[in-house]
Amino acid sequence: MYLAQLELISILPDLTPDSSADQTVAQLLELKEQDSSLLLPILDAVSSLRLSPETLLHVTSDTLSAMEAAEPTALPAIIRFLVHHTTPESAEEIIKVRRAQRTQIEQRRRSEPHTHVRTLFAAPTRATSGSKALVNSPP
Repeated sequence: MYLAQLELISILPDLTPDSSADQTVAQLLELKEQDSSLLLPILDAVSSLRLSPETLLHVTSDTLSAMEAAEPTALPAIIRFLVHHTTPESAEEIIKVRRAQRTQIEQRRRSEPHTHVRTLFAAPTRATSGSKALVNSPP
């Protein structure tokens, strides 16, 4: 099913008349809410549609929201989409939202410093059957 969805999404721009582009985008964004792994194929399809300024702003805002939870490997494509589809009117809003997201991430990192290091080194203090204790055991 997933491959069929990808193929259908990829041909939607060829099948969608300009008069129906906004409705198509609404459906694609709904689909993305159900399965976030479809974000990049949906952005690719949306890039090929002629959208009203309101719909484009909605897609841009939605993409910014999805950016925080996106896989790091998806970020270049997301940023490329945002750069290519930013209008002078929406650029200020995009920058403001992105700065707020960055600030939130930095605040979380400061409030939980080195969480990944604590998790990495949180080992049991005594040996389990068949293993040797390497942490907090006398030499």
